[in-house]
Amino acid sequence: MKKKNILFAILALIILLTNYSVEAESVYVHRNSKKHLVYNKNGVKQEAFYDYGTLVPFDDARIYSYCKGSKTNYVSIYYSDSGLSTFKRKKMTTNDDDAAYVNYTSGYDYLDADSYAYNEGDITQDLNVIK
Repeated sequence: MKKKNILFAILALIILLTNYSVEAESVYVHRNSKKHLVYNKNGVKQEAFYDYGTLVPFDDARIYSYCKGSKTNYVSIYYSDSGLSTFKRKKMTTNDDDAAYVNYTSGYDYLDADSYAYNEGDITQDLNVIK
């Protein structure tokens, strides 16, 4: 009888943990398109993506920005891991068909809420948090 109770307790724990993972949410900041990718009328490709964080363990937050096809392509990310007060900036500028791309994958589940991604070509984008 004790063995059945222990097995039942283990099963209940597994179900609770599974439900926690399934119901986890992510917060994204991105352009309003399926692949977060925008082509303007001049063929400029721009993409910026910001995964603020997730409740799923070991699913690290990520932020990146990409631009290609403008006379001048500028990308920038400004980020800090959650709980740290030190922000870092990565940026890159290129010309014409040379892609500008910056990326950061955190070792943490969350980035600080003030992190952002930005890129600029023929169009400019500044991003807002979408839940």
